[in-house]
Amino acid sequence: MSMTRRPELVNASDACHAENRQEEGAPVRVEEIVGIRMREHREARDMTQEQLGEELGYFLGNAWSRQAVSSAEKGKRAFTAAELLTIADSLGITCADLLRPPPSLREIEMPSGWYLTPAALREEVEVDYPPIVAELITLLGKDHYRAQEALVAATKNLETLAAHLPSAEASPQESDHVEREPSAKERGARSGVH
Repeated sequence: MSMTRRPELVNASDACHAENRQEEGAPVRVEEIVGIRMREHREARDMTQEQLGEELGYFLGNAWSRQAVSSAEKGKRAFTAAELLTIADSLGITCADLLRPPPSLREIEMPSGWYLTPAALREEVEVDYPPIVAELITLLGKDHYRAQEALVAATKNLETLAAHLPSAEASPQESDHVEREPSAKERGARSGVH
């Protein structure tokens, strides 16, 4: 994501201070967004913080304590790329789901002191699926992200196959072929009459 000055960014001096984060709609850090989403999806799966910590340990090498999970859910720590991938996988979601800002959020505080709008962050993390794929993903639900990935891959494969099929104009179908009656001259030539 480019952090150049653009309309979606507001100077930090014009925005709320980080101390006011607890207020509804106050700016939050990206780590806090990840924490909010972590907790939301953990609770939706009826997992305890201890269970999530153990699950994370399988892939990260060391289990997280309940306190470490709690700290992460409060946005009090930064995350490595490996941790983000493991958290998402353990919760049955995508990394984009972890970064998707809540609707009540007004601004996201960046380390530089600038604030990013939720719309700008959404633009960076949202995937633009074809309408039919988006509808099927909605029907499947977010906990079925592996099925979503398979569906997207299948759609891409179908698009690739379709691109390699000969066009209808290049090879007419049998139903397009019309048999005609031979002319009198052609009938005479076959029978030997001239």
